[in-house]
Amino acid sequence: MKYPKINEETLKNKVAQDFFGHFDCTEIVEKVDFTVKGKQSLLGSYFLWAEAKADVTDIAVMLAQLVLTVGKARIFDKIAPPPFLGCFDREKIAFIPYHAVQEIFYKNDFNWKVTPSNHATREFQEVLQRVTNIISPPKARNQNSPPLEGAGGVMPPQYAQLHGLALLVLSNLQLPFEASWWEDVS
Repeated sequence: MKYPKINEETLKNKVAQDFFGHFDCTEIVEKVDFTVKGKQSLLGSYFLWAEAKADVTDIAVMLAQLVLTVGKARIFDKIAPPPFLGCFDREKIAFIPYHAVQEIFYKNDFNWKVTPSNHATREFQEVLQRVTNIISPPKARNQNSPPLEGAGGVMPPQYAQLHGLALLVLSNLQLPFEASWWEDVS
C-alpha cells in the first residue's frame, strides 16, 4: 500500500474506498480518525476504529495514540467497541484485537486527561510499551532477526476475518509469517 504524499483526509477517503468499499466509513466517533461498520447493520456495530496519519509513522506510536484517544473520551462506555483497533499511514495498515488493550482502559491509577498526541507523557509511554509488546512479543523481539517495525502482521489466523470483513496487512515490510492464510472474502 503506497499512496503519494497526500493530506490525512484524502488518505482516509482513499483507504475507505480501496479497502473498505463495501462498508460504511463515513461516521466520526468522538475523535477517532477512521471507523468501519456494516452499511446495513441493524445494531450499528463497528468493526474497526483506527488512527490515520498522512506522514509515515511507526505503527506502535499510532496505536498508542488511538488507545489514548479512545480512553480519554471513554468511547467504550457509550458505544460497543469494535473487535479491532487499527492504524494506517500512506505506506501501511495494521490491526490489533481490541481485547488485547482493553484492560488498560480500566486502570485506576491512569491519567486519562493527557493529550493523546503528547508522546512525552508517562501515560503515552506506558501505552506505547503495551502496544509494542502486542505487535512484537518479547519472544519475537529476542530472536536473531531485525526488530519488526510496525509488525501489524503478527495477527493470529483466528482474527483474520470477522463478519465478512477481510483484514489485510499491507506494507512494504517483510512479514514474519507466511501470508497465505489471509483470505479475501469480497
